Amino acid sequence: MQITYQLTPEDMIAVQRGLIAPDPRAHRRFWTTLLLVPLIATLLALAVAEFELWSNWFVTPLVFSLFWAMFYTQAHRRGPERSVRQWLAAGQNAAILQPRTLTMSDAEVVETIGAQTTQVRWGGIAEVVRNDEYMLIVLSPETAFTVPKRVFASADEAEQFYAAAMTYYKQARQVHDALA
Repeated sequence: MQITYQLTPEDMIAVQRGLIAPDPRAHRRFWTTLLLVPLIATLLALAVAEFELWSNWFVTPLVFSLFWAMFYTQAHRRGPERSVRQWLAAGQNAAILQPRTLTMSDAEVVETIGAQTTQVRWGGIAEVVRNDEYMLIVLSPETAFTVPKRVFASADEAEQFYAAAMTYYKQARQVHDALA
């Protein structure tokens, strides 16, 4: 099977958000930072200032906390998009958006981007994953062949492509397991 397509920056952002496994500590870091900064600001306000009324020392940290929660969550949500756009703007990284051809056979996967060709036998594939919009043929935690489902003429064609990839992948795993 062979397909030719071109990735967009939006494809890269969506894959970064939805399919690439996030750091397992990211959720805890988000909540820790979201809650600790306003708490520390409140404690500092209490330690430094001598407020006469309870409402005076409560209002300023509360307003700061509300602004912090709003801006921090917004920045956290936009983080992957900003990172991908900065990465694409740096050096030769924009070349990843060039037209590419992905060819699958029972022995290997071949991706050609311009003059660069990457060949990987199915035994070297770490996993094949997908969601509603994309399929990844993962080579390593940092490298994958990304295939948007929009490049297929129909949902059936996308499903056939995925089924073929899974078949080749599972066959390679069975051979690998039998040899081990």
